[in-house]
Amino acid sequence: ASEALSGNPQWYLVPVGLALIVMAALLRWTRRQSGREIATSDVVALELAGVGLIAGAALVQTATDSLGYAVLAIVEGVCIGLWGAVTKVRRRLAAGAGVVVAAVVLLITVPLLPLLPEWRGAALWVAVAGLGLAAIIIATFIERGRAKVGAWVASLSEAMNDWE
Repeated sequence: ASEALSGNPQWYLVPVGLALIVMAALLRWTRRQSGREIATSDVVALELAGVGLIAGAALVQTATDSLGYAVLAIVEGVCIGLWGAVTKVRRRLAAGAGVVVAAVVLLITVPLLPLLPEWRGAALWVAVAGLGLAAIIIATFIERGRAKVGAWVASLSEAMNDWE
């Protein structure tokens, strides 16, 4: 079987990760039925391990093999996030969003890595100054939008009041 699957870790890790998330969902369901606490550390660990196994291989392969795996990681993250939204589990929704953000960051930064050794002298300092300026602009926008984001987070928190 391993020869037929060409050694790609996706064939092994995604089913194992999916099984862990399903086990966590079953644990949540049985605990809800018996009236016990639902989101305990063992359920959280199972869920996070499952997400890590599902998306981790694609994220690593984005950096080591091909940028196409970033698209796979984005799809996996969206599916995990949608599952979290449908089942009303905040942690799953946040994990899915985190996977999507990590995949997009890798999709942007991995192609730039071969350029790093070529930047010397003035080009390096211009790049550092540009990154510093970008960080200041981003911080300014974050500060200006803080009240709007706070109101949005409050409304999102209110909408997710009955979520786990």
